Amino acid sequence: RDEKEELGSSLNLSDGDTPAPTVQQELALPPSSPPPQPTTAVVVAPPPPTPTHHIPRLDHLCCLAISAQFYESNILDEIPGHYLPPILSNIDPLTINIRDAAQFITSEPFWAHMSTVYPLADIRHHGSSYKRLYFEMMIRDRLESYHPSSPTPLSRSGSRSGIGATTHTQGNITKQELMTDLDAARPYVHTIKVIELRSHLNLGAILRGFYNLTTVDIVYGAPNLGMAYDPDEFGMKGGDALGL
Repeated sequence: RDEKEELGSSLNLSDGDTPAPTVQQELALPPSSPPPQPTTAVVVAPPPPTPTHHIPRLDHLCCLAISAQFYESNILDEIPGHYLPPILSNIDPLTINIRDAAQFITSEPFWAHMSTVYPLADIRHHGSSYKRLYFEMMIRDRLESYHPSSPTPLSRSGSRSGIGATTHTQGNITKQELMTDLDAARPYVHTIKVIELRSHLNLGAILRGFYNLTTVDIVYGAPNLGMAYDPDEFGMKGGDALGL
């Protein structure tokens, strides 16, 4: 007991004090943690820049060039069929030079496109040929539209009534324009059917040279005059019979 008291006095400890840590306790290390794992960086590539200018395809440029010069040669028959729709879509039937087109173009897809101005016409009534359909309907419209004494403008590309009548560019058709269109259509017309011939033209002279013509069906005058009765607008006259 005396030895314990001496040891306590030498360490200056009082009751309740915590003894100083030993050397073994001071060297004790905390439990080791696992080494850090390497991290993988994810790099996201930026999207490609959006082009500011569209570069057209070469075949698209070729289709545009052919559409602009198609009637200079009969090239449409030599073009692969899948290129014809984009070429024809750039062609306005109302702006075509009919004389040049009639002379140079035999392509049925082209004339089918031209015939869209007569949506009610049936190809079966025109020898199953779109070129013949177009010119027979055109002649019908021209003959019905030509009326020198008409007080109201008639359609340059369509008649007042009937199958295939159109209401595009309006204006009185002159006799010179009529003869130009007749001359272009002459080789391709087999049948002429007119339901309202108001002009009393001398058809014997007008239709001279239509060497393929086999059928003529014409109604003289305007069938529905109503209160605006005019003897010149009603029926066939002696001069009409002599002209035929």
